[in-house]
Amino acid sequence: MLLASPAGLSLAIGLSLIRPDARPDPEPDGAPPCPQVRRGLGPAAAAVTLRYYVDPIAGASVRNWLRLEQLVTERAPELRLELVVVRPVGQRTLTQQTLAENRVRRFVVAALEHVRPADVLRLIARNGWERVHAQLLQSTGRAAVALELGLSQPQLETALAPTSCLETAIRRAGQAVAAAQTQALGSHVQLPVLSLTSAGGFSAWFGAELRDQDLRDRLDHALRVGRGALRTAPSRLDDSGPLPPRMPVAGRGLRVGRAGSPHHAVILAESEGDPVLTQQLPVVLAQMRARPGRLSLRVAAVGSSAEARAFAPRLCAASQLGLELELLRFASLATNQRGPTPAWRHRLNEVATQPPCRAASPITIRPDTQDSLSPGLWLDGEPVRRTTRQQLQRLRANRPPPPLWIIPTREEMPE
Repeated sequence: MLLASPAGLSLAIGLSLIRPDARPDPEPDGAPPCPQVRRGLGPAAAAVTLRYYVDPIAGASVRNWLRLEQLVTERAPELRLELVVVRPVGQRTLTQQTLAENRVRRFVVAALEHVRPADVLRLIARNGWERVHAQLLQSTGRAAVALELGLSQPQLETALAPTSCLETAIRRAGQAVAAAQTQALGSHVQLPVLSLTSAGGFSAWFGAELRDQDLRDRLDHALRVGRGALRTAPSRLDDSGPLPPRMPVAGRGLRVGRAGSPHHAVILAESEGDPVLTQQLPVVLAQMRARPGRLSLRVAAVGSSAEARAFAPRLCAASQLGLELELLRFASLATNQRGPTPAWRHRLNEVATQPPCRAASPITIRPDTQDSLSPGLWLDGEPVRRTTRQQLQRLRANRPPPPLWIIPTREEMPE
């Protein structure tokens, strides 16, 4: 994995809240000013913004942050990187532990006014938030923390000053990121998490442990959207000119639903554990049950990771064995809801290692081409960025025909 060298990086503070219009609560007269929480590395007008959402209590990888710094140096000035410290939603009861957690979060944000994010994340990762909290309560411990971070005494006192506006801002940031994920994905995922947004309307959420090459591919894809150079997919068939090139989706993965359905959904996922499956599959399958014959679904593996290379043969095996719905229902469940491995999984894994499924491969993300597809849910040739349920419920028979790349192949059409 490629890591950035701290040397040569003139790194500003990486703090940002999702809602720039939200103003912190006013402080009483004489209280220290609330730290400015909207900071980042890279120009504010960059084509693409990459945000790293972390909760110091849950842990945040220094290694991940360093490789994100490396991406900024590679993609400058088109990329802006921001670190967003948030408090997860759902914390309502104030206990001694939650008070301690909130104190550490406030300290992290305040310390970022003076030191690099990597230094603060490294302190939390090495010592653990509980020990850091204990150190902040004792003079000798505070001195040790200040020495480790390179904070002066006035800077340390400022970082430790109680500021209710800062705690409110961190809480609101957590609520905002949860709401944004729920609208885009149907639910919010566990922190830390990354988001990519571009001036061209591209938006994607994914886990912070994404492999370097996959992260670069998605970033390149978002940059093309931000420059306005990406044509995500043909909007309709046009017989007046040459047909658009066939995209590598028809015939890949597995399909459920009638081939002649007026609407076609495509889910591109990296593995059975991909959040897009647990978040989007239940809604799509529910719409298929509610409107028989109106919507078909294709699920295909995408990416270059080992998980994607293993997922493609299993999708093929499910089609060979007639286990499409079994696999989709299994993949739609959260990991803690799946229970014991069902018996049919053993047969599916066996067939996946045999011809022809053994040769099945995932779709490669090609950010250097205009016809590249991004992971996630696609409906009638367009990526779904709004709430899935709302968009699916608006299906109408008089919509334009689906683009060429999702129309079933001749072999799949019924006689």
